[in-house]
Amino acid sequence: MTLVVDANVVISALVADSKTRERVVTLEPNLRPRERGSHRRTPRVGGCSTGSGLPGRGNAEATVEPLVWGLRNEIGVAWNGRGEMFVAENGDDNAPGRPIADNYDATYRVRGGAWYGWPDVTANMDPVTSPNYRPTSSTIAPQFVDSERQPRELSFLIDHQASGLQRPEESLVAGLHEVNSSPSKPDVAPRSWGEYADQLFVPEYGGFQWVTNALRDKPAGSRVVVIDTEADGPQRVRPFVQNAKPGLASKQGRPGEGLERPYDVKFGPDDAMSVVDFGVQRGSPKRIADGHFPIEWDRETGVVWRVPLTAY
Repeated sequence: MTLVVDANVVISALVADSKTRERVVTLEPNLRPRERGSHRRTPRVGGCSTGSGLPGRGNAEATVEPLVWGLRNEIGVAWNGRGEMFVAENGDDNAPGRPIADNYDATYRVRGGAWYGWPDVTANMDPVTSPNYRPTSSTIAPQFVDSERQPRELSFLIDHQASGLQRPEESLVAGLHEVNSSPSKPDVAPRSWGEYADQLFVPEYGGFQWVTNALRDKPAGSRVVVIDTEADGPQRVRPFVQNAKPGLASKQGRPGEGLERPYDVKFGPDDAMSVVDFGVQRGSPKRIADGHFPIEWDRETGVVWRVPLTAY
């Protein structure tokens, strides 16, 4: 890795634009409190989320209604200048229980009333029963019907004939992320960002390794990507900020000197991009034994990175 380290500049990051030219920008810690005053605000949906986690609509006095459904694990929404809504979605994992192998993560366009396919359709709108997503049989939980053991195969959980559900349209997909990249809370660039204006910037948190995909043999995520919001259908997910070498900075012996677990992107009053990075996390079998989620974080490794407009 080529990293620059001092009190203000802590990483050199690679930026690739839509024409695949490469630029180098600097990220610096942004520890200042949020400034008050007029600035671009992200629209908000009134009301609250539903008990199932589905995006809802309504207000404090009205009944909350699901806006869309069939999402597995949505993390963060954003609106572009035309008022179109986007949501980051973490797809299925190749983990015991109901493993789905090599399933993309996605950023979706949100269209009211749409079903997005979960639990029987993958992020790129294929049925989970496709051979493309078949896991190793040892990870599939045994199934019994009338005391008879069934073949170790994935099957639909929904009776699609009875429900009348149709396969979701591919146009709902704004972009497909690499397997286990874990796209998280996105934001849309303001007009001052020139050719990037109104494009969607999505942080990729990365996978949980052995917890969600023990057979994964290469890093995913640990970067910020950009997706065009103007065109229809799935768009190319382009790297915007990433370590010079893909993967976690800590796995390269440089903890705190590069991107680790980027989770949230926001553009502030000065139009600079801020990236919330959770820092170093580790798998912990002991936490499983104690009945907790099997991940723990190293204290004081989180940081807020800042990509100033002048860097672009």
